[in-house]
Amino acid sequence: MGPFQVQLRTSHDAAVHLVNHPEQAVKYEVIRLTTGLSIRAIFPALEDIESDQLKSLKVILAEKSEPLSLVPREEWPERVRLGDLLKWGSSLVEIDLYVELPFWLLVEPSAYTVTLGPCSLQLSIIQDAVEVQYGKRYRNSHSNARSFHEITEPLIQQLDKVKDNSLNYRVLRTVIKIRTKCLDDAITAAGDKEERRRQEAAHYFQSLVFGHFDFVNRLLVAYALTAEDAFSYELSEWDLPFWFVNRGQSWIPVSLMPYFTYDQMPFVRDWDGNRQAIALTNPESIKKALRTRPAPGRLEALDAWSLFYRGRYTDAVRLLATSVEVSLENAIVKELQAKNKSQKEIEKRLAETFNDFDARLDDYVNLSGRRVPGPIIAPIPYINGVRLRVEIERNRKLRHKVVHEGIRITKGLEGAMLRAVETSVWFVKWLHGWKEDEIMRQQARSILPVLRGKPMHNWTYTAEGVTLLSPSKEDMTDDEVLQHLQREILRRQFVSSIDGETRDLEFFIRMFFCYLDCDYIESAPAEPPGCPHAHERYQIWSDVAKEAVPIFYFDVPGMPSIEHLQSVAARLLSRMNEGRKNSQALCVFNYQNTLPWQVRNDAFLGDKAVAFARQCGIAMVSTADMVRTVEAMMAYKWDFRPILHSLFQSGRSLTSPPGFERVGVVNRLYPAQRALSVSVDPGKEIRKDDTLLVRLWHKYHQQAVDSLALNKTMVEAVQGPNNAGIGTTLTKNEVNDGEIVFVRRYADAPDKRPVPFYDDMPNNIFYDHPVEEPTPAAAAPPAAAVSTPTAPSEVEIEKAIKQLIAAKMAAATAKGSKECFVNAGEIAKALGDDGQIPKICKAMCDLYNEETDTALHIPPKKQGSAMSFKYKIPRQ
Repeated sequence: MGPFQVQLRTSHDAAVHLVNHPEQAVKYEVIRLTTGLSIRAIFPALEDIESDQLKSLKVILAEKSEPLSLVPREEWPERVRLGDLLKWGSSLVEIDLYVELPFWLLVEPSAYTVTLGPCSLQLSIIQDAVEVQYGKRYRNSHSNARSFHEITEPLIQQLDKVKDNSLNYRVLRTVIKIRTKCLDDAITAAGDKEERRRQEAAHYFQSLVFGHFDFVNRLLVAYALTAEDAFSYELSEWDLPFWFVNRGQSWIPVSLMPYFTYDQMPFVRDWDGNRQAIALTNPESIKKALRTRPAPGRLEALDAWSLFYRGRYTDAVRLLATSVEVSLENAIVKELQAKNKSQKEIEKRLAETFNDFDARLDDYVNLSGRRVPGPIIAPIPYINGVRLRVEIERNRKLRHKVVHEGIRITKGLEGAMLRAVETSVWFVKWLHGWKEDEIMRQQARSILPVLRGKPMHNWTYTAEGVTLLSPSKEDMTDDEVLQHLQREILRRQFVSSIDGETRDLEFFIRMFFCYLDCDYIESAPAEPPGCPHAHERYQIWSDVAKEAVPIFYFDVPGMPSIEHLQSVAARLLSRMNEGRKNSQALCVFNYQNTLPWQVRNDAFLGDKAVAFARQCGIAMVSTADMVRTVEAMMAYKWDFRPILHSLFQSGRSLTSPPGFERVGVVNRLYPAQRALSVSVDPGKEIRKDDTLLVRLWHKYHQQAVDSLALNKTMVEAVQGPNNAGIGTTLTKNEVNDGEIVFVRRYADAPDKRPVPFYDDMPNNIFYDHPVEEPTPAAAAPPAAAVSTPTAPSEVEIEKAIKQLIAAKMAAATAKGSKECFVNAGEIAKALGDDGQIPKICKAMCDLYNEETDTALHIPPKKQGSAMSFKYKIPRQ
C-alpha cells in the first residue's frame, strides 16, 4: 500500500484511513465562566459523508454544545495539574514534524543539520506534497486534515480511484520536515479513549512544536542570506498555526492557535452549552469611527498590538516607540492650541524639546497639569505598583537596543514584550485624554489571549533534542493555594513600600485605600512649578464633606514637625481661594523611614501640633498605624466602612479601630500560665465574653475573653482601677508592658468585611476569607391590632427613586457644579427602605452614560449600597 498506508473503503464509504489514528479532529471551544473566559481542546468525531454539510452561522449558533458537568471540589487540584496524566518517564521515540510554509523556498529538495546550543536536528525541505482532508470540502481550520504526503505515482493513482466526496486534497507550498523525539506515552495518549488524556497530549504536542520554531527560523535565515529572497521571512505561530506529528502510521494534527480552528465566525459557549458569537464592537461604533479621523499615534499602537499577536516582537518595539512619540507631540500641540498659541509659537515650543523625550514629557505635564499614571494598583503582582513613566523609559531603552544594536526578540521574551506593549498602550491612551482608572480597560483584553493560545509546558535544548520539562509535583498547587500565594505577595509589596530603599509612599497610599475598598481616590493635578507650600498627591471623595479631600504625604528620615502641618494649612487656604469649599485634608506621615515600621516611635507629633491639626481640619495618620490596621482587617475580617469614615476625623487617626473602647494597659504577660495581666482604667470594665483587642508593637491582637480573674479568683467582670487576669495565646516576644488594651463596645466595631475589593473577582484577592453583601435585617411584623398602610406599588417606588436622583442633580446644578455624586445607600436612606437597593441600582445604571459619566464603584452583582456614580450635569 506504500509508505503512507493509504487504504480505500469500498462503495460510497471510500476514504483515506490511517492506521492507529483516531477518526476525530482537534478543535477548541471558548467557555464563558462567571469569573472570565476559559478554553479547552475538544475532539469531535469526524463527520461522515451525509452530515458533511455547509451550515449558516445562524444554524451553528442555534445548536447547543455538550453541557459541561460540575467538577467536585475535591478534584480541583487534580484538574489544574497540566501534564499530570502523561507518563513523563516513558521512553523517547523518533517522530517527524511537518509544517507548510506560507511561501516557497526556491531551492531543490534537500536536508540540513541545524544546531542550537547542544541540540542538533535534521530539517528537510519538501517541494512536492499534498494535504489530504476528510470529507468533500476543504477547511481552512484543518480540522478534517488526515495527513501530509509527498506526491508519488502510487498516491496519485489511489486518489484518482476515489469517486465520491469522502476526501479532498490540496497541493502544498514548501513543507519543512523535522526529525525529533517525543514521549512514547504522548503518542498513546493522543488516541486514548479518555478525553483528559487526549487533552494532555494536545498540550504536550503544542509545546513541543513551539520549541522547534527557532530551528525553522534558523534555516530560513540561512536561506535568506544566500538567496536574498524578499518573499521569505522569519515565522511565528501566527504564520504556522497548523502542524502534523507523524510516527509510522499515525498522523496527529497539532493546532497552535485556537483562533484558526474556527471555520466560521468564532463563538463562546456557556456552561449549559448555549452559544453566542464573539463581537468586539458593534455597527454603530464603526459608523461613528468612519466619521472621525484616528488620533495621531493611536493606529501605531493598534498595529503594535497586532504585531505582538503575530509574534513579530522586534517590529512591535519599533512601532511602540513611534506611537508614544507621535501621541506626546500631538498632546502638547492640543494643549498649546487650547491656550491660543500660534502655529509658529507651537513649532518653537516643540523645537525646544526636540530629541529630548523626558523634557518633552515634563513640558506636557506642566502644560496640562496632569500626572503621569502610576503607581497602578492591580491584583496581579507583576502589574501592581507599575509607574508608566518608568515603564516608558524601559521600553525606550529596549527600542534603542533593537534599532541601534540589532538585537532580535524571540519567544522566550514574550512576557517582557507583553508588559512593554500593555504599558505603552496605556500611556498612549492617557495622552489621548483617558483617565488613569480607564487606561487598562480593553474590550478585547480577555478574549484575544484565549483565542491566541500559548504553550503549557516549558522546554530546553539538550543533546537528546528539544525536551519538554515535566511539571514537578512541588509546583502542582491548587487554585486556593495559588490565590493565597498571590495575596501574600501583594501584602508584602504593601508592607515593604514604607521601609528602606524600596520605599514608595504613593504606591503604599493607593494600596491602603484599595484595602479599604475605596474606589474614589484619584491623582490630584500635578504640582505647579515653584509651588511655595505642600501640594496634594491624591484626592479622595468624602461622603462627610461631599467633596474631594486632598491627601498629602511626608516621607522623612527623622520625626515630623508642626511646619509640615503649617505647609498643608497654607495649601488648604490656597484651595479655598481657588473656590473649594472644603477645608479638610489627610496627611500621611512616614517618619523614621530608615527603620522598620515596627520599631518606630509611636508618638510622632506633640500636643501642640495635634491641636493645630484639629483647628485646621487636618487628619494625621502614620504609615505604621495604616499597616497595623490593614493586617488586622485581613486577619479578623473587619468592616472597612467605619475605619474609612474615622480616617478623616481631625487630629490623629487610626490609633484604635472604631467601635472599640480603651479599658487599660498591659501590666505583663505570664507565659507559663498563658495569662495576660491588664491594669483596668478607673471607671472602665472588662467582662467575660468581651472581645478584647491589644495594640501590640507589630500588630493588633484580637481575642475573646474566655477566662477572667481578679486576685486569682475567676469572675464575670472586673472594674477599674484593678488588675484583671485574662487567658491568652500571646507569647513573650509579642507583647510589651504598657501596650493599650481595648474592648468592643459599639455597634460600628469592625467585625465583618461585607464588600469585595475587585468587582471582576469572586472574592477580594487580598483576603483569604469569603465576603458577602450584608442582607438587611427583616422588619418586625406589625402587631395584629395595628392596621398597616398599603404598600406603595412598584411604579410608585420607581417614580420616587427617579425623583430623588433628579433632586440631587438639581441641587448640584444650583450650586454651579458640573458633576453630581449619587450613592445607592444614600438614596435608600432618603427613601426609607433598604429593601429597594436593587431597584435603585437599576435606575442608576439606566441613567449611566459611559462616555460622560464615571462609575466610581459597581459591586460584583451590580447591586449593593456601595454602588456609586458621578454623573455629568446638566443632562443632555
